[in-house]
Amino acid sequence: MPCTATQPVRAACPLPTRAASSPARTWAPRLAGLILLWVRRHETRRALAKLDAERLADIGVGEAAARRECRKPFWRA
Repeated sequence: MPCTATQPVRAACPLPTRAASSPARTWAPRLAGLILLWVRRHETRRALAKLDAERLADIGVGEAAARRECRKPFWRA
């Protein structure tokens, strides 16, 4: 029976029950988030590699530390 505006919402209109979560509902958003994190790391490290010594000093990063960070693969934090 569909709910109408004249019926009390809580008593007459039960909330739809959620079907059992499919595996895709649980891993797909997590995978998408992980891929976005990897892309962000890659882009950030590429930008860091382009900075000269003066700009690195401005942000408080030494040249050796910047080189170490830029050599890391995108999946490593």
